[in-house]
Amino acid sequence: MRSVAITGVSGYLGRTLVRLLDEDQSITRIVGIDVVEPGFTARNLEFYSMNIRSPDLVNVVRGCDAIVHLAAVHIDADEIQDVNVGGTRAVTDAAARGGVRKFVFASSHDVYGAHADNDFPLTESSPVRPNHEDAVAVTKAEAETVVRYFQSEHPDVTVTTLRFAFVAGPSIPAGRAARIDAKVRFAIAGYDPPFQAVHEQDAACALQHVLTNDLPGTFNVCADDTVEAPEALLGQRRIEVDLERGRRIAEKTSRLGMSPQAFSLLLYPQVMSGEALKSTGFAPQHSTAVALRQAAEARREWVSIGRFQLRRRSAVVVAGTLGTLAVASALRGRRAKRARG
Repeated sequence: MRSVAITGVSGYLGRTLVRLLDEDQSITRIVGIDVVEPGFTARNLEFYSMNIRSPDLVNVVRGCDAIVHLAAVHIDADEIQDVNVGGTRAVTDAAARGGVRKFVFASSHDVYGAHADNDFPLTESSPVRPNHEDAVAVTKAEAETVVRYFQSEHPDVTVTTLRFAFVAGPSIPAGRAARIDAKVRFAIAGYDPPFQAVHEQDAACALQHVLTNDLPGTFNVCADDTVEAPEALLGQRRIEVDLERGRRIAEKTSRLGMSPQAFSLLLYPQVMSGEALKSTGFAPQHSTAVALRQAAEARREWVSIGRFQLRRRSAVVVAGTLGTLAVASALRGRRAKRARG
């Protein structure tokens, strides 16, 4: 394999994967596709500013040996269905028409849903039943169906689906760090499901592993351990409420249009087994605890000012500058008032 196309290349996993592939001398060409310009460069990266639903996508990926489909929407409700499902359909169509021989799809542990009767741990043969209130999980499950259909129609293509646990680490972006940045963690009395993650470097290595080896099928990607009380690692204050009050809080936040973590995740475990992928020679190098701790430490270096993210030192400078400007403006206002008086 010499050339790889990556959709969503400017995103969290895309950036990390490009760094790995850039070090692989056997990879001579990386075709990066995204609607956002990447904030990085690589020796063999060709970037195309393009929506994955563009009819021109097939011309961009033609000649590539593999496609890694990472592009997805996690927040914008109006785009989630079109991009996560329709976009996956468009990418599989481009792969078929472009003669791609390997297709890797990034899915999520959330396709299993959080249910009282979940397998523990969840394996690749566990039922896929995302919680209906989690739009991203629902569309990921639908996208997996699209990928399976593509696989059945193109048996000559090696198709691999990776179901990632929560990805965390020192490079976690603000848009994916809500549960890391939160100052408090709500918990339901009598319910304390273990939490599982995968380190960003392990997630990228798993993608590289299935690119390097022909591994058709579906595989869970996760750390070997779980964390019982993530708030202790994240420096959060734990607020525990009873079940009924928890339900009322969840209902109120939903009515306000907020997107809280699915209530069921506070009740039931969603812990995967990574043994299937490990049996192919892959081994995660980091624990859930390390992934969360590194993410928390990295996020402490950043401060939100409106919609902007600044490092703490920069934020102090900005705050000082804004304060100086505010004082100067106030003084000018007072002088003007005296002049008019």
